[in-house]
Amino acid sequence: MSLLVTAVVLAAGLKVEGDTSCPQPADVAARFAQLAPTTGEGHRAVLAQLGPTELEVRLLDVQGALIAQRQLEAATCAGLLEATAATLFAWEATLPSRADPVPAARAPLPSIADGPVPSPSEPASSIRWRLDWSVLGALSGSSIRPGAAAAFSLGPRAGLWLGRLYLKAAWPFDAALAGGRVEWFRPTAGLGAGLRLLDAAVHLEAQVAFEVGLVTAQGRGFEDNRVARAFDPALGLGVHLADDVSPTLQVFGELGASIFLLSQVAKVGGVQVNLPLPPVTIEARVGLSLGR
Repeated sequence: MSLLVTAVVLAAGLKVEGDTSCPQPADVAARFAQLAPTTGEGHRAVLAQLGPTELEVRLLDVQGALIAQRQLEAATCAGLLEATAATLFAWEATLPSRADPVPAARAPLPSIADGPVPSPSEPASSIRWRLDWSVLGALSGSSIRPGAAAAFSLGPRAGLWLGRLYLKAAWPFDAALAGGRVEWFRPTAGLGAGLRLLDAAVHLEAQVAFEVGLVTAQGRGFEDNRVARAFDPALGLGVHLADDVSPTLQVFGELGASIFLLSQVAKVGGVQVNLPLPPVTIEARVGLSLGR
């Protein structure tokens, strides 16, 4: 059993009600009071959450009759707050003087309900995109190496899935073998998707992708040092956790793994020994995201 708590806030005579969290009614009321400190007396604004950054706002008169109604969407809670306050201000500014009570039978004002609303500071868009830059630490076998990654994500704002394209590379790994060493390098490109699990105060995303790496293995310290290259397909899995710095900038951390689908073995000529390359690389990444 759940209990729904509705907030009611009085701002400059305008009551702001609702069960929304993005933005909260109190924040809308405070912003409206800054825009219109002497309007809204006797009216009620009712907010209903439709999505993470989408809501419905209705303006009612003293009798409870609908004056105006609109659905609003923005890129962030801050943008949705500005859009909601601006909408209420536009409606109130268009209404005639309320020296006398509004009649109970008053019809909605089409020119307000259907007319344009002043653009918020952050206009809504139907497309969401994000560009990630990060540094990483990669664990392959028993060795840890630094590296870097870049990713681009794109998808519908109202959807849960985002397409992802990324590139990543770590400093070459190496291992001792039969009096010498084998060094290998695996730069990787990935194509996949991210599933938004949480989009509120923090942002949580699960990621899956198909990766193609180009592995280069080279002998060091042997009498006959050779270089071999091969394409190395892999399954990429990850978790992305981010926090907003501004409406267009986030800091994030990621934990990911590349599971290589082929067994790659470095063969050293002359001494007749082989080195199986580790089939899994685990990465921790931190960085910045730019997007809307």
